[in-house]
Amino acid sequence: MSNTRLGALSACVLALASTACKSKKAAAPVEPVEHVERAAPAKLDAAARTADAAPARNWTTDLGDLPWISATRLIKVPVHADQPRFDVVGPVVVGDLAVVGSSQFGFAAIRWSDGSTAWTKPTGLHLAPPLVLDDNVLLIADCAKAPVIDESQVLLGCLRTVSGTGNDLSLAAIVAPPELAEAFAGTTGPSRVWAIATTRIAWQRGDVTLEFDPLAPRAKRSAATAPSITATINKVALTFKQTDEAVLALDDKGKEQWRVGGRFAAVLGIVQGAAHESPMLRVARIGTRFNPRGEIDVLDIDATGSRHGQAAFPTPGIALLGTAVAADGACALASRVDTTLTHDLIVTYDAQARQRWVYALPEIPRADPVGLAIVRDGVLAFFDGDTVAVLPKM
Repeated sequence: MSNTRLGALSACVLALASTACKSKKAAAPVEPVEHVERAAPAKLDAAARTADAAPARNWTTDLGDLPWISATRLIKVPVHADQPRFDVVGPVVVGDLAVVGSSQFGFAAIRWSDGSTAWTKPTGLHLAPPLVLDDNVLLIADCAKAPVIDESQVLLGCLRTVSGTGNDLSLAAIVAPPELAEAFAGTTGPSRVWAIATTRIAWQRGDVTLEFDPLAPRAKRSAATAPSITATINKVALTFKQTDEAVLALDDKGKEQWRVGGRFAAVLGIVQGAAHESPMLRVARIGTRFNPRGEIDVLDIDATGSRHGQAAFPTPGIALLGTAVAADGACALASRVDTTLTHDLIVTYDAQARQRWVYALPEIPRADPVGLAIVRDGVLAFFDGDTVAVLPKM
């Protein structure tokens, strides 16, 4: 691996890859990582790191000399405070708009360049993440007004299709047979929405996945699985899967090619190497190896299953509240620092695993996830159900 991809501090992931084991099949063994170093934090230019960037909060003083920054812009979304905040979703980017949602205001499309609101759409109390499909936005939520449906079906919600400019293209009721609707209603946890094809949409909650045509959304149970991180390595298509005990690389037949044991917080994406370097699988791991109070390590594992890898400069944290990954592997992470539930931050790493900057979220109790998106102008964060922060470039 070239010196440009390896930083100055060493030895973070020896324990990580020492648990790597041989595939049960005829897969190449993954031996302990030999060439592993921490990437040093990147230096920020004066424009990105302002004189008052370091937040004047006591809880940050023990976090070391992190590259603190201030938000470029904070955008407040008007909410109905008398409504409960059940679901918070987004941002999902379409053009120069960030689509966010909350049961306290429905869906809203925000121009991050000036903070204006391009359009809003009403909903009921529960929402699913927006989905961009063919430059349109699909919005799934409880219906704002109860529609008339077939008496043999049960209403699950409404699907609104909106153009990027906010024009309504269609509005339809999502229905399912009573048995399926009862099973879906009985699940818990956040929703996921993705396109199986242009005419088939998957909606997952808990362990139940539905699929339907967006133009005639009569749902049925689906065996579809959420999109995975994939890469072609040495002409072999690999899918990377995270379990409770390891990260696995599987070929197109589901055969295990290699694994790295350990509990990981997230599999983030692929970092493409230079012409003489292998692609890297970027993952996040939470541990206490070097910081007894907890830290989040961003680790790059050679996607071929070799012994090479690198570790970024760690970030304080005991949990991940949100992630976003760019096409080149650069990533933004929302980290919970401690058990107070009030000390959270956002940190970014570039494709070379250098820590770029750290932003402290307002010091208030925070139960909702933090939504993140990476755009050409910087990083967008949606938090506390009513705030979109525009953060600097990485």
